[in-house]
Amino acid sequence: MTSLNAEASQTDLQRSYYARTAERYEELHVREHDEHGLALAWLAGLVDHFGARSVLDVGCGTGRALRYLKQRHPALQVTGIEPSAELRAVGHA
Repeated sequence: MTSLNAEASQTDLQRSYYARTAERYEELHVREHDEHGLALAWLAGLVDHFGARSVLDVGCGTGRALRYLKQRHPALQVTGIEPSAELRAVGHA
């Protein structure tokens, strides 16, 4: 198998995984006080420090990070890009 085929196979596996688990994504991947939560708190501090007015999250999943930032900075313009239609649907629900 060439490395290009291996990469395509990994991409297909990831797409399949997120399609199957989108409805339960946060249940499966989010834990209270996990490292993602710490990173979000740090990022919210950077928004304050630099006076950011907008944030783009590429690969935003269900939009957890964007919701977190918007709660702490209501005037912040947030935009998310997510290739998985299933995760986007959960994020829009």
